[in-house]
Amino acid sequence: MTISADMTPEKYKTIIGEFGLTQEGAGIFFGGSPRQGQRWASGEKPVPIGVAIALILMKQAGKEPKDFRIEALTPAPKKAKAKKTKKAASPVRAGVRK
Repeated sequence: MTISADMTPEKYKTIIGEFGLTQEGAGIFFGGSPRQGQRWASGEKPVPIGVAIALILMKQAGKEPKDFRIEALTPAPKKAKAKKTKKAASPVRAGVRK
């Protein structure tokens, strides 16, 4: 299979629209700023090859951005802290002598 990563602004806007992403949301999803997503959509900046390939592969695999947990955007669930149990004080430490 050959993937052409030449992504026009129109193709970029079509694919992110199919995923339900805004231009700003796509910029953030791919590690940039909201404005970066707008630059790609307007043609002000070319869509980076990595972004283009990721969008194409996600589309072909039937995946959407919501199927991915992005570390920078979605913190891992907090682990429950184990409660510390107080050890019974030894009689010597408590000042009690036998």
